[in-house]
Amino acid sequence: MTPTLAIAIYAAVIATAGLAWQVLSWRQARRTVLKVSGFHASVVGLDRPGSIRMLMLNVRSAEHTPPVWIDQWGFMIKGTKHIVGPAWSHGPSTPHRLESGQRVTWILDDTEGRASLAANHPSPDHFWDVRPWIRLQSGDERFGTHEHHRTKTIRMWEQGYVGFEGRRSFWSWLLRRREPVMRLNGTTWEKTDRKA
Repeated sequence: MTPTLAIAIYAAVIATAGLAWQVLSWRQARRTVLKVSGFHASVVGLDRPGSIRMLMLNVRSAEHTPPVWIDQWGFMIKGTKHIVGPAWSHGPSTPHRLESGQRVTWILDDTEGRASLAANHPSPDHFWDVRPWIRLQSGDERFGTHEHHRTKTIRMWEQGYVGFEGRRSFWSWLLRRREPVMRLNGTTWEKTDRKA
């Protein structure tokens, strides 16, 4: 193989890769880009007295994303098609039109959500891992991540139980640390077995 032929082949490969990258970039720029995330927060100033622990769901639209209609939203139990609720919620009514570059937030009462989960989907571990979820008018479903930890799920503990919030890093997975589950017994917190 002559050096000229090798340079010609190299140039053809680079040009083809560049063209493929441009086509891929163009297709992705025309896609609907939505960022769905959720987290726990203490909320004050709604139509309920005091500070209340809530689950918040945010949906952000990219600047060049065409407008979309959001038909449904919620927090879906990991591995199932069950949504947390019924529970008190706050936010725009659905279907909701999300314009390019906008953000929308919905809030779900954490206490009512946990009570609903305990009644309808009992867990032997006393917690549920849920994912922020939306359904678009087109029928597409989008799942989100935890806003702060960048994990896929948010851990909801059964009323009276508290424990580890779930795996957050490679190191906690590597060490396989098991944080204790605490249960409220009267006025004191006590360690309990996960399966109890």
